[in-house]
Amino acid sequence: MDKNSVIYISSDEIAAYESKGYAVCGCCVEKRGVPMALSPEFDGAKWITHPDVLHAFAVRRRFCADRKIARAFIRVTALGFGEFFLNGERLTDDLLLPALSNYEKRDLSGASFPIFDTMTQRIYYLEFDITEKLQDGENDFTCHVGNGWYGRENITHAENMPVWGKNKVIYKIFLTYEDGTTEILDSDGSEDATATYVRFTDIYVGETIDATVAHEWVRCVTLPAQPTLFVKQDFPGDRIDKVITPVLIGNPGGGKLYSLGGSYAGRWIIKFNDTAKPGDAVYVTCADRIKPDGSFVLRHTGGDSRAVKDTFVFGGEDIEFCPVFTWHACTYILVQGDAELVRFETVYSPVRKTAEFRSDNKVLQWIFDAYVLTQNDNIHSMVPSDCPHRERLGYTGDGQLAAGACMTVFDSEAMYRKWMDDVADCQDIFNGHVQHTAPFLGGGGGPGGWGGAICIVPWRFYSHFGDRSVLEKYYDRMKLYLKYMEEHSESGIVVREEEGGWCLGDWCPPDNDIKITPEFVNTYFNLKCIDIVIKTAGILGNSKDSDYYKARYEYIRNAFVDKYFDVSTGSFAGGVQGADAFALDLGLGDRRTELNLVAKYSKLMTFDTGIFGTDILIRVLFERGYSALAAAILTNNGEISFANMMRHGSKTLWENWDGCDSMNHPMFGAVCEYIFTEMLGIKQRPGTVGFENVEIKPAYLPEIGDISGSIMTPKGRISVSVAYDADGRMHVNSSKF
Repeated sequence: MDKNSVIYISSDEIAAYESKGYAVCGCCVEKRGVPMALSPEFDGAKWITHPDVLHAFAVRRRFCADRKIARAFIRVTALGFGEFFLNGERLTDDLLLPALSNYEKRDLSGASFPIFDTMTQRIYYLEFDITEKLQDGENDFTCHVGNGWYGRENITHAENMPVWGKNKVIYKIFLTYEDGTTEILDSDGSEDATATYVRFTDIYVGETIDATVAHEWVRCVTLPAQPTLFVKQDFPGDRIDKVITPVLIGNPGGGKLYSLGGSYAGRWIIKFNDTAKPGDAVYVTCADRIKPDGSFVLRHTGGDSRAVKDTFVFGGEDIEFCPVFTWHACTYILVQGDAELVRFETVYSPVRKTAEFRSDNKVLQWIFDAYVLTQNDNIHSMVPSDCPHRERLGYTGDGQLAAGACMTVFDSEAMYRKWMDDVADCQDIFNGHVQHTAPFLGGGGGPGGWGGAICIVPWRFYSHFGDRSVLEKYYDRMKLYLKYMEEHSESGIVVREEEGGWCLGDWCPPDNDIKITPEFVNTYFNLKCIDIVIKTAGILGNSKDSDYYKARYEYIRNAFVDKYFDVSTGSFAGGVQGADAFALDLGLGDRRTELNLVAKYSKLMTFDTGIFGTDILIRVLFERGYSALAAAILTNNGEISFANMMRHGSKTLWENWDGCDSMNHPMFGAVCEYIFTEMLGIKQRPGTVGFENVEIKPAYLPEIGDISGSIMTPKGRISVSVAYDADGRMHVNSSKF
């Protein structure tokens, strides 16, 4: 079978395909004798679109319900984002549907970095019950679709990454009559299509909404089907969470400058004044930082190339305007024209905060609150992104790093189930390479801290939720990834990723001065992932694999020690940027290694680490009993600190310690996990998962003061409060389930 004609599917989908007449070989599927072009969920239907290449269009299907309906539903998807209406009524209030995925195969040869991987493609589809919404006689089903991530007319691509193609729609309408007969209406090209009031839409830079546009309906055209896997979207789209009332703070250049009081992701709602005339335009721009004169600093939200500008053109009706097929993220909003900003609606996937935390220590409280807001801002299409504005990508490094914190603080089970599939879809089905973003949209990273998400996220998910099935589902993927790491190693040390591409180790230490070598960090992650596979093999009863990977682990561990351990000092890689913490986390080194780590950071009392080193340093110090030192570094008031972010008035976490780039990045928030596991002491007993067996062992931290908090586990809520009396005695109250 030609590898270009296959589609990779998970083992739990094989039986369903075999029952529908497909031949399955391994985890690849094809129609008997013909490469599979369309999943059976849409057999008989065709992709339809407007005959012109537009940023947005609507398609309309009119049909008659002339007999009594017992049940009716619509199965539909649109690429990029769609809105769906029956007889003018929205079928859902969810936004940005369907969810972002790896959609279809693209020609990636023009990308800035070499991409030769054969990845999996999937498209999410939606089903709407319309039984109670049908009218007697004629009905009108309309889809309004705009570029989203998919559309050909997007103008901002990172690293020359191509978009997929021309926006399109496919649907099936199922009608079951009371007499038992059925009727299926497929998209077939007989529909009408029209341009809409959305004249321009780009996922990054904004939209032009023109209310003066008149509809001119034409006949749709059909597009050929591409190989992909259709999957029902069993999780919600993005939703409006809360409404923020903007505060007018100035009038630079005659415009109206508003503040949201923090960096939020969502959509602004504007309304034209009574003095506006049809054809008048209003321009809305935004930023996360401003100069004293009110002008914008754009570097933090993407620079000039991704400067946001929404244009709204008045049509004469007394209506509100907002972006339709994208979201924005910012602190400051400038409105230029005859209109007012009436409110800002936060928009993200409904991943609900379930943890609570209270502390009199202002820095510690800020870390928790800032992580919550930052993580919320960065979940769209059930993808944990790096930032909600300039990149918006599901970086595998950021996502795996913050997974423990996110599972602890949020009801994130559905999100990670979806995103684990995204990560798996972005793995080469032949060589095991895992891309740096999932769904794959470009972006840099490395083979360990990023690619290791294929092992780390399922393991963290299993540990937290106790669901063994995720290990079964991704086990073969994990092993394939380890094969890739082995083939990119020399004498046990990981030395490269793709030729001509990225090969990072850690990222974003102070001043972006990375001193810890990529080889060291990537080999650390290789060992971590091998250990996960050894434990997974044991759980799944695969002793042969377990024995093999134990031998591999021993070989690589010895190579790591031989290369990086200094027998004269007891440190690894000179102890640079948390290197000794990396080694101790693997159980390597000797007593001197631990003492060297403690001595260095007792003197430094701040961070010199990047995104991975920061997390590992704090965790290792806590786990080895140096809780006071861990807490002191975590809450230090120096320039390289969370306190520095707080002092600058930020309500979100920064990408860099000095705030030079994005000011809304959750990756450093991984340390929030230890507020609950170490400071409050909510721990799973060794060898247990899913919170079946919990102990409460808070760290003794009188210098932090009284703290309290709770988390929601699969077994119920756990609450802990820690207080200290005048003599420094610790008093712990807790309740479980």
